Amino acid sequence: MKAMDMALKPMKIALGSLTIMLESCRSLLFTNWAMKKTGVFASEDVPESAWDVVPDKFSQNEEAMKLLKAIGKIPA
Repeated sequence: MKAMDMALKPMKIALGSLTIMLESCRSLLFTNWAMKKTGVFASEDVPESAWDVVPDKFSQNEEAMKLLKAIGKIPA
């Protein structure tokens, strides 16, 4: 809880490494090397049903749907 009240200021962490944190309801594919061989990749196994309560506003975006059709990710 302390982090919720502390002043936000730039700080260096994990020098000499690259850290990425993200959350997405879309599929992400990582190589076997990234997931198992490096020993540093952390992931949380969230069931697909967890996203059922999140409203899908992405598929209502005409530009996004046009781009997905153009690259063959959804039927034309």
